[in-house]
Amino acid sequence: MIEYLNKEMQNAEVYGLEIRCFGDDSESLVMVPRLIGQTQESIDRKSTRKATVAWSYDKLKNSFEELSDKELARRLLKVLEWAIRNKYFVEAVAMNPNFGIRSKNKRRCLSFNAEGGIYAFFEEKIFSGGKEDLDSLQEQLEQLKILPSEFNHNEVISGRNLAKKLQELTEEEIDALLSIYDNYCG
Repeated sequence: MIEYLNKEMQNAEVYGLEIRCFGDDSESLVMVPRLIGQTQESIDRKSTRKATVAWSYDKLKNSFEELSDKELARRLLKVLEWAIRNKYFVEAVAMNPNFGIRSKNKRRCLSFNAEGGIYAFFEEKIFSGGKEDLDSLQEQLEQLKILPSEFNHNEVISGRNLAKKLQELTEEEIDALLSIYDNYCG
């Protein structure tokens, strides 16, 4: 069981304590503890972490072009080109391909990843208009129906994944999303 758990868990290790008993009831009983569970395989696997990469435009473009889902690749490239053309692009340093969109306050306000995930940030300091911008942004995103149900930016510490991934949006919704963020980026 311990070996199975160690194979399944990436960021934790499971150990067991084996207690061997020597002697019998008539004599003194000696208990010898032994720690079990750490195998060389789990040591090697857990010590080799994936390296992070600075995801430049060229690296992202190449990575997106290699995706098996060609429609997702096309959409990611569309958003990436929009970000570059408008000087909103924020390079990410991460294990997997992703990039950010820069607000007028020069902070990341939106992120896209290679699985189509869209993460929106909802911190007042990110937006030049503060709470008023956040209220307006929430209203516009609600009209697109891409926020999680019962969403309230006042209850969010940092941000949220949008309710739909990039591949689930229509072309019109993607264009509308980019148009909305044009108002807050720069």
